[in-house]
Amino acid sequence: MVSCATSGAETKSGSPPPVPVGATALPSPPAAAAAASKPAGRRQLTPAVGPFRVALVDDDPIAHAAMRHVFRTLATGWTLESYMDGNQAIDRITQSPPRAVLMDITMPKMDGIECTRRIKALLPDLPVVMFTGRTDTDNFISSMIAGASGYVVKPSSPSETVSAVKKAVGGLPALCVAAENTVVKWLHKLGENVFSWRLTAREQQIMLLVCANRSDKDIAHLLDISPSTVHVHTHSIFKKLGVKGRNEARQKFIGLTA
Repeated sequence: MVSCATSGAETKSGSPPPVPVGATALPSPPAAAAAASKPAGRRQLTPAVGPFRVALVDDDPIAHAAMRHVFRTLATGWTLESYMDGNQAIDRITQSPPRAVLMDITMPKMDGIECTRRIKALLPDLPVVMFTGRTDTDNFISSMIAGASGYVVKPSSPSETVSAVKKAVGGLPALCVAAENTVVKWLHKLGENVFSWRLTAREQQIMLLVCANRSDKDIAHLLDISPSTVHVHTHSIFKKLGVKGRNEARQKFIGLTA
């Protein structure tokens, strides 16, 4: 369990400078891939120079103090950048992207899922690991759909948290044991629901893409079918699920509604 004293914790106003941390050396993450064309409004991450910067977005000062202790103990050359709310994080992180983000879910004004969605819209290559006490399926699935690369449930061991960040930076999924159990249970439930709804294999493909917020045009391109065919399938899906539109279908498919 991560715990430590809270001396010097940040206040919710202002933006404290990064806090250097250090101990056992860790390998530097690989350089970013060669720049590729991105949709308008998105930025391509470039290889960072200098310390391995990790941003923590959490409204609890104790969490920041605890993570400084963790990084100081386990990670040489890492710096922790603290953000106390989602708006501040979006403003600063998009201006100067770190190597990775640890994101709490329960915060005032803007929750971590919405903050993740907005950051990923602008910086799709930036890994975000949810760092939260929430263990329910709804928050886990919603976080993954928002673009999170991993999910770590508090309290986690220091080594598990550091390992999750390293995996995410390396392009791997970073799930703690509790999150792994959650995804297995959700997939089992999804399989039962899909069987009872009598969705075809093609309809299941389309619904997974709908849950990823893909447009009909995107779905048609990815599945090599026409947009009109996608429309026919979605109409059939809505009828089988007993819903009136994409948002209701998405909510029901991922288990956010009965």
